[in-house]
Amino acid sequence: MKISKILRFIVLTALIIFGFSLKAGYTAEDELNKDALEGLQYILNCSECHGFDGNSISHEWPNIAGLNVNYIQKQLMDFKEGRRSNKDMDEVVRSIPSDEILNQLAHYYSTQKIQPLRKKSKKNKLAKLDLGEEIYSGKRIDYGIPGCLFCHGKDGKGGEDGKYPRLVGQYREYIVKQMKLFRSRERKNDVPSMMQNIARVMDDEDIESVAAYIERLEH
Repeated sequence: MKISKILRFIVLTALIIFGFSLKAGYTAEDELNKDALEGLQYILNCSECHGFDGNSISHEWPNIAGLNVNYIQKQLMDFKEGRRSNKDMDEVVRSIPSDEILNQLAHYYSTQKIQPLRKKSKKNKLAKLDLGEEIYSGKRIDYGIPGCLFCHGKDGKGGEDGKYPRLVGQYREYIVKQMKLFRSRERKNDVPSMMQNIARVMDDEDIESVAAYIERLEH
């Protein structure tokens, strides 16, 4: 879905007037420089899937509002340099002319506020919340599945350094998709292959269950 030129102009004007920040502390009252204006234009591209404020318009795409800036920067560079691949993201990221603009986008989205999920995912017959809680809290270690909380935190908010992303506030469908990509090793940008090794010992029921549990964590 492409935004019309008229809508792009309207939104760009609104972003400038109301001071959406690209860098921490950047407002409309600051002197607008070329890089900032270019960055504003790229927010329009990002918003088609992730929303203006980083809260996704679809269960298919991740909510990136409030993610750690280091994590966002790493994912953008991984897409750019081929360590992570997605047809849409590959095209968008490689169209951005400089790492500076990528960094501005990372800063912008990291300062946005994650919103309650607009609509919970539809129930899946494989998803069992009690199993999902066991997996997340580390009660399935005997089955070779380390608890998610050890890296992502009890509340799912991730690490402060951005090494482990926030999970709370993501849709079940997106989590399931990423876990299966790790399991098949189609996604390999985790270091050092931690998620690939964990997902490899999880079946579909495990993945659906823990994803459903994560989706219900309180923000």
